[in-house]
Amino acid sequence: MSGSLPAIVIPLQLAEKGARLRGRLPLRAMRRLAAMCRDDTERVAVDLRFERGAARDLYEMTGNLSARVRVRCQRCLEEMELELRAEPRLVLLRAGEDPAAFSPEMETLIADQPVALSELVEDELLLALPMFTAHAAGACPGAGRAVGVPRADTARDGVRTRPKPFAVLGGLKRGDK
Repeated sequence: MSGSLPAIVIPLQLAEKGARLRGRLPLRAMRRLAAMCRDDTERVAVDLRFERGAARDLYEMTGNLSARVRVRCQRCLEEMELELRAEPRLVLLRAGEDPAAFSPEMETLIADQPVALSELVEDELLLALPMFTAHAAGACPGAGRAVGVPRADTARDGVRTRPKPFAVLGGLKRGDK
């Protein structure tokens, strides 16, 4: 299946058919991920394969997910572009099957019930999201500088002064903005 993706899927049924889903999903359909982004007009590229595994009774979902999203750098608080990539590999189980029967490093999904494809994709992308979104090392425009604090090279009467780390708090106490 390519292009237009279904809203609801039953992963085990897709695996029995050996289906492949390729297309794009709107970021705004993934409310948790969209809430972390500065713009929800982006689209997520989806390429998922549902197939029978090496063992006859093993079903798997594998594939690639990618999205380019706008987020806030946690270091300088400026907007930045972040490339999210996930390569999910899940063992698809029926309700009641024991996940412990599979190797511990394999993720499992109870997949015999309908699930929103956008939620499945969103979960995988959230796992790929870094804990701390920041520009690459050395590329952050505000690195080494606290917000609202004068730069270290500020001169007063020809004498260089060091910034006071809590100067912003003093301004707040006086009611300055």
